[in-house]
This record gives sequence, C-alpha cells and structure tokens, in this order.
Amino acid sequence: MSKKKLKPVDREALDHALRTVIEEDPYVHGHSAEERLRRGDWLRAAEGAVYHLQMKNLKLKPWQIPPAWAYLAHADLPDNPHGNGEEKAARLAKRLLAAGLSIYEPDPERALAEKAGKAAAAGK
Repeated sequence: MSKKKLKPVDREALDHALRTVIEEDPYVHGHSAEERLRRGDWLRAAEGAVYHLQMKNLKLKPWQIPPAWAYLAHADLPDNPHGNGEEKAARLAKRLLAAGLSIYEPDPERALAEKAGKAAAAGK
C-alpha cells in the first residue's frame, strides 16, 4: 500500500510514529527508520516505528502481536492462553476503529483515553 492510498487518519498515525521513533530512539530504531527513509521506503519505515512503539507502549511480550498486525476477524474468538494474544490485539484494533482512530496509533490505549476525554469534555 502506498502512502497515497492510506486513509488520512492512518497516514497521520504512521507519520506520528515515525517522528516519535526518530526523536526518542535515534541510535537504534530511529537509525533503522532513517535508513529506510533514505531508500525511499516511507511505509516500511513508518510500519516499523508503529510496531516498535505499540510493543513498547502496550508492554507486549516478544511473541505477542500488536493491534496493527492483528486479524480483525479474530476479535470474536476467546483468548488463547497459550497463543500470541492476537484475539486481544484484534479487539483493541476494533476499539480504535470504532473510535475513529487508526490501528497504527503508536500508543493505542492512550489514544483511546484521549478520544474519550475529548468526547466527555464536548458533552459537558
């Protein structure tokens, strides 16, 4: 998928993740992202940034799947205690989408909380 085919909300989340990883972690993940950008691969750089930040912010184990990589159809399945957490990740991805957010949010729980806070403030 090219940057042009992305929805604006996805493009914004991917851009935010890429900027964040370059600023916060310039020596490891930021260097890798910048190298991909030099090769003209914006999408791979941004997806790598999202993967890193979702893993970090959700405190996932190395074998667990972040919401951006979950199959949404798995949201309806019961949790597999011996699996990779895809069911939980898919439910989180569905919550993001239902809130009008992107599955590429670098910090999904925070994005949902901020959205809920804005909605509550607007309702007052």
